[in-house]
Amino acid sequence: GGINGITGALNDPYTQYYTPSQYQAFQADLNGQYAGIGAELGATPTGSEVVSVFPGTPAAKAGVKPGDVFLKVNGKDVTQTNPNNVAAMVRGPAGSVVTIVFGRGSTTFTAKITREMITIPTATSKMLPGNIGYISLFQFSSNAGSAFMNALNKLTPNHPKGYIIDLRGNPGGYVN
Repeated sequence: GGINGITGALNDPYTQYYTPSQYQAFQADLNGQYAGIGAELGATPTGSEVVSVFPGTPAAKAGVKPGDVFLKVNGKDVTQTNPNNVAAMVRGPAGSVVTIVFGRGSTTFTAKITREMITIPTATSKMLPGNIGYISLFQFSSNAGSAFMNALNKLTPNHPKGYIIDLRGNPGGYVN
């Protein structure tokens, strides 16, 4: 209560207090690997939603899509729960199952998802029509600089006319 009041008074959406377990999860994210479902979460006015789903992950296999809203995790209502707390509930040992009720538009669906070790891709790249290079940077992890340069170097032989650097859904991270 009190700590949330202090961080809230700063009026900075990126200032948060982490419990020790939340901080460990945050550090695992920044190191690019964790046991979970393979979805990035973001805040909504009423709770948490899926911002992105990493290809080939348990979330992708279960049909989870960006924009899906978390309603329940293992039977607990999470409609007023911030993304860090929902993420902590969704994570667990690899091989264990989490049951999530999602809202999608006016419908709901339940997904029983087996957690796996997830390696977060820091950056991906591809060429778009019109000879435009596209780089998506998923997070500012400890290897973001080198991952970005690798993605850029893959595009350079194509001599792109320009680049799109996509930071949508990037939750932040290291900024040094």
